[in-house]
Amino acid sequence: MSTAGQDEYGGNADQRVYAAREPIETRKDFKDTPTGWYKRWDAEMVAANKRIRKWHQQSDKIQARYNDRRGMQGSRGYSTDEVGAGGNAFRVNLFNANINTLKSMLYGSTPKVDVARRFADADDDIARVGSLILNRMLNTSIEASGEDYKSCLQYALDDRLLPGLGIGRVAYECEMEDIEVPPIYDTVGAMVASGYVEKKLVSESCPVRYVHWDDFRWGWARTWSEVPWIGFRSFLTKDQARRRFGKEKADQLNYKNKSINALVNKRLTAEEAADAWDRAEVWEIWDKNTKSVFWWSYGFERILDQKEDPLGLYGFWPVPEPMLANCVTNLLLPQPDFAIAQDLYNEIDELETRIGIITTAVRVVGVYDEANDGVKRMLEEGFENDLIPMKNWAGFSEKGGLEGTVDWMPIQDIVQALEKLVQQRTDAMVLLQEVTGMQDIMQGKAGPSRESAASVEHRATYASIRVQALQEEFARFASDLMCLKAEIIGKHFEASTITEESNIFRTDDGGDQQLVNQAIALIKKPEEAAWRIEVRPESVAMVDYDKQRMERGEFITSVATFMQSAAPLAEIDPESTPTMISMLKWAVAGFKGSQEIEGVLDRAIESLQKAQAAAQAQPPGEQGPSEAELEMQAAQQKHENTMAELQQKHQQQLELETEKFQTAVREMQAELQKELKIIQAELVAAIRHEAAQSEAAMVQDDASTENKIKVKKTAGASNGDNAGTA
Repeated sequence: MSTAGQDEYGGNADQRVYAAREPIETRKDFKDTPTGWYKRWDAEMVAANKRIRKWHQQSDKIQARYNDRRGMQGSRGYSTDEVGAGGNAFRVNLFNANINTLKSMLYGSTPKVDVARRFADADDDIARVGSLILNRMLNTSIEASGEDYKSCLQYALDDRLLPGLGIGRVAYECEMEDIEVPPIYDTVGAMVASGYVEKKLVSESCPVRYVHWDDFRWGWARTWSEVPWIGFRSFLTKDQARRRFGKEKADQLNYKNKSINALVNKRLTAEEAADAWDRAEVWEIWDKNTKSVFWWSYGFERILDQKEDPLGLYGFWPVPEPMLANCVTNLLLPQPDFAIAQDLYNEIDELETRIGIITTAVRVVGVYDEANDGVKRMLEEGFENDLIPMKNWAGFSEKGGLEGTVDWMPIQDIVQALEKLVQQRTDAMVLLQEVTGMQDIMQGKAGPSRESAASVEHRATYASIRVQALQEEFARFASDLMCLKAEIIGKHFEASTITEESNIFRTDDGGDQQLVNQAIALIKKPEEAAWRIEVRPESVAMVDYDKQRMERGEFITSVATFMQSAAPLAEIDPESTPTMISMLKWAVAGFKGSQEIEGVLDRAIESLQKAQAAAQAQPPGEQGPSEAELEMQAAQQKHENTMAELQQKHQQQLELETEKFQTAVREMQAELQKELKIIQAELVAAIRHEAAQSEAAMVQDDASTENKIKVKKTAGASNGDNAGTA
């Protein structure tokens, strides 16, 4: 077993020292054998680790800065004091505050997935039911216990904001059991068919897994589309390796004690932070050129396993495009956001250190005549309403009493320097917020002084336009993960599993077995479904509840208005009712989450069409509805129209009152803000006035004291001259 923290490369796990290698010219340099593939991936991993080594060191420092860990030793061989100020410095951890604000803004609610027809075709019921099935399956998996989608998004976002690389992956897992089929015998006891063992599917799943940024490698490329291979690292115990690769291969792997690949506190050694288990480092490498997956471990001298495209995905990779920070097109290598503003962060820490040192130095201290012990007792013993006896009172009085015995340290110059440093720190903070965009996020860009309340609210809501690209990137990442999961469901899940997990037969569309089967068949063809079904994130950022309420109110109002307008036409020409409902279905298709409502409308259209066909097939001699029945239907329709009008008026009145109330609240908030600013200005002016008066009084007292001392000295000199004359 290797020493904790050391590995077969002769260094720390990510600080390996590699021998010089010749560049690869052609694949023919490596034989198409397990040993040849091992050498090929050994060369690739050497190059990849060299390329990202500095970024890994920088990322460790940034994570230590985020957690405000000082004076710690990293496993890559450096001290975190290199990040900025040293371990004994004072810090204002604005970096932690800014990152937490961004995380709350970008990931403010439980993620939801919206699966809908790509082009909202009202007559494409197969795609509608297929999107409903996928929508139910994907959202159920998000809420299910043990599903890692939510935590994957959270951790990936943390990695994007700190090291600059956020990534997650999907997988397909199934559990099979052996079923023994007994042999078949004829009536005379002769075996007709021999028995056999068949595999039966017990369960299948498509988990979403978080990938740590330190456990991910990729081949040399300038953009993501050029990446030739990617690798995922895992640490397996011997038991796990035996189950995966067999006892013979597992026993030959190099197992070592895994220490955390992060910053370790000085009070916690690498040995104390190590894992209790010895584990083997195994890399799962996906090669896009050969469409194969290899399992590789250093020191085994041949690959552990090889499989041909196990998932069969359209883009081959089991990962979406990672969230990469500040990448340029000359090399695919992330640059953390902290590096863009690190000089300002360090300047603020340096200023805070100086402010802390000076603040500690500012105290009431002075010197006194050691012959007058009573002066020291006055300050140390803290007497109240008491008299302290003073020896040699005559000499004490001749020296001017307390004023002539005690001399305090002047702190006026120190306080002025402290005020300058505080102002400089404030200016640096403002500049930092401007550079990072946090000022606009928190309060919006400063607008005109006479800005309306509605404009202020709009600016406060949408001032985060500077991070819109990051919001879109995170939404794209969340959506791509679910797209990969939907593709795996379509390619690998059994139809029975799809119907069971989606519970589609409990919906309004479940009664149409043929439609459900056609929808599942569409899902089982991801290449075709991609043109008809779209998977997108409904909400991963902070929820705008006012906007959500307005959208729903707008939907209800639009439907009520349409039904009110269509009712007279339906009364005049009942045969036009299916057409009116079809128009309503077309309008509803444009709203989010309308799949189930469209199913209800489909059945209504079908029911009306059947009723019209039955009426047309009715013999002429048969009588239609009686006059009383027609009057009852007319009265019922009139009542429904009246109720619809009352509901619409009530809804409009409610929205009007709500808008008035919100307007009043915004105006009150604006007035309160103005009053607070006035009070703040008055307080500042009063404090400055009091400070000026105190300073003037101090100067006046100092001048009075000096005059008294001069008078006493003059009187003493006169008395001496008179005594000499006598």
